[in-house]
Amino acid sequence: MTTSPAQIQRIRDLAFQLYAELADFQTLLSVPDVPMAPARVRFDAPVGTAEERASAQLWPGKWFDATGFAKRYQVGTRPWYVHTGADLNLNFPAYNADAHAPVYAPADGTVAVADLLPVWGKIVVIKHVLEDGTAVYSRLAHLERFDVVKGQIVTRGYLLGTVGNAEGTQAWHLHYDLAKIDLSEKPTDWPGDDEPRVRRDYYDPLTFTRDRH
Repeated sequence: MTTSPAQIQRIRDLAFQLYAELADFQTLLSVPDVPMAPARVRFDAPVGTAEERASAQLWPGKWFDATGFAKRYQVGTRPWYVHTGADLNLNFPAYNADAHAPVYAPADGTVAVADLLPVWGKIVVIKHVLEDGTAVYSRLAHLERFDVVKGQIVTRGYLLGTVGNAEGTQAWHLHYDLAKIDLSEKPTDWPGDDEPRVRRDYYDPLTFTRDRH
């Protein structure tokens, strides 16, 4: 059986086409993998029911902030302070309904502090690492109890403990702030009446949580 010139040319064309496709495939194999951007780290409120914390409302349900971020205030005859975060309270369906209420991890992270400290009472500090590598430290204070230990990895919504009153020295509420500085080194950090330092070293927890909810 003889092969016609047209058939020979057709075989050559197919061979060149196959060679070109193989070269393209090898080029694709040589392209390094492009890493996917890390997922955005989400934050929820540290109090409220699961449904309330999943909703867009902040603060959740009937919870409210009794003090406010960077607000100047005074308790009795004590010195004036500028608040570093939020004092979360719940007075519905009854006054002091926040007493013994569950407190949850606002985001994934590692427990950096779980301790009983002067003035602050029982306190938990969690180190969170954002998608760009920035560390944020959440501080949850005046707890009645905590159920985590230093070094423990927690996920968003993990039960940390319950709302307390700083061993009976304060009204029932949860002090909650988000720091840019390393609170594992100084968990009792308190700028006093220094508003510029509060704004430099702490985030407004309402704005921050709303942006990452």
